Amino acid sequence: VVLGVPKMGTLPSTNWQEIRWLHFLTSLMWNTSGFDDAGASAAEIKTPSEIYPKALGISVALVTALYVLPIAVGVALEPETRLWHDGFLATIGERVGGPALGVSLSCAGFISSLAQLNALLCTSVREIICLSDQEGQPVPSILGQLHSTFRTPHIGTVVFGLLLLGTLNYNFVELIAATVIFDCVSFLIQFATWIRFRYHEPNGDVGDAYRAPLGFKAVLLWSLGPMVLCSLVLYLTLSAGGDALYGTILAYITGEVLYRSYQLWRWWRTRSIPSAG
Repeated sequence: VVLGVPKMGTLPSTNWQEIRWLHFLTSLMWNTSGFDDAGASAAEIKTPSEIYPKALGISVALVTALYVLPIAVGVALEPETRLWHDGFLATIGERVGGPALGVSLSCAGFISSLAQLNALLCTSVREIICLSDQEGQPVPSILGQLHSTFRTPHIGTVVFGLLLLGTLNYNFVELIAATVIFDCVSFLIQFATWIRFRYHEPNGDVGDAYRAPLGFKAVLLWSLGPMVLCSLVLYLTLSAGGDALYGTILAYITGEVLYRSYQLWRWWRTRSIPSAG
């Protein structure tokens, strides 16, 4: 950014008719979401009501700056968006600072992707641990089993990693779209739950957990924007169809079948074991 700003010209005007709104919105949401995953590790954080607001505030500011500033420089240096492709910021870096900067950006992108994958595995598997501890056990307990030495969910991590290998042959944009579909449904449920909770428990005690200093009307207005955006993305996805939509439907059906089969197996096992006495 420092090397590129002096070489920047004026930012190109936007041709709104050329924007592929579904890909734009899904990419935008995917790149600026994921902060809710921090909640999966809340049990391991001391005084989360103090740590989380500070950490999320810093994270949102850093992530926004790290996306907006390099892209602004790149678009100013190369306004022809049809020339852009995956990893094009490394090409911009090579133009600005030579091969060394281009290679450095490529390595940084690789390390960043690896760190993001690690964070995804860690937080997602922690959610599986919580599910395995719930009454009725929505998932098999073996997935939440902790390693005897490291106290990490090693089995669930390996299983989840193997499932991710099945997505390697798919287009990255389609994977983002499919992920955002799940996220949109999840966000709508989360915001609806927050609104319902604050309506029924306006002054409820949440213990050491963080409670947003907002009244019910403010919570409602705060939630309205994200819920409208999620609804718009879901509408555009349903209208466009494509592999992302059909893949999401297939994943949902597969998950539902596996869940119902597991519940049926648990019910049959309970009935087949004779009660004590």
